[in-house]
Amino acid sequence: MSLCDDSVQNRSLPVLCHILDLGRTARATSGHIAPGMDHPISIWHSINDWPSPMPTGPVRKTPLPACSALNQRRVPNDFLDCYTVDASIPVREAANIITDFPAWARFLLRVRRILTAPFGLDNDGPDVPDRVGIFPVESETPEEIIAGFDDKHLNFRVAVLALGDTISLATWVHPHNIGGRIYLAAIMPFHIAIARNALRRVAMAAPVR
Repeated sequence: MSLCDDSVQNRSLPVLCHILDLGRTARATSGHIAPGMDHPISIWHSINDWPSPMPTGPVRKTPLPACSALNQRRVPNDFLDCYTVDASIPVREAANIITDFPAWARFLLRVRRILTAPFGLDNDGPDVPDRVGIFPVESETPEEIIAGFDDKHLNFRVAVLALGDTISLATWVHPHNIGGRIYLAAIMPFHIAIARNALRRVAMAAPVR
């Protein structure tokens, strides 16, 4: 049984519009938002409210399962999303498929590495013996793998959950500063595209019979 019946929304263009609107965002010297300006945090708070102009196939947006360890990290103003697909496969296998990025996604990751290098941002995380793709594994149970690391502009974790005949992919981000929020808004269209593509590949590899 699926965790939720909501369809995933195709939201790249609205997100890009929000990114363009960042030019209107500023803080007054008192530390408050200047009148008439939008707080960057609203950029991702409003994402889930945008309408879907087209169907998106078997991948659907769902709430984060209550059993996920990511729930222990959530605080107000964090970003968190979760997508789910019907598939019958062990969690480690699913995580390996999800992080085996297609060529276009690997290209985007290389571009990100080049663009963030001058700012000293970490693209690899700590040196650990266990990784799924490029992500260092933080914890693993038969139902959930959590990977990711903390950086100076934001902390992030990716969770893959195998619950019944479904696989879910959740992403949690805790920005530390305005740079982290702008970075998150800028990569959002690509994050959505990569997450949905990853779960479609899982569904193709392990369809529910």
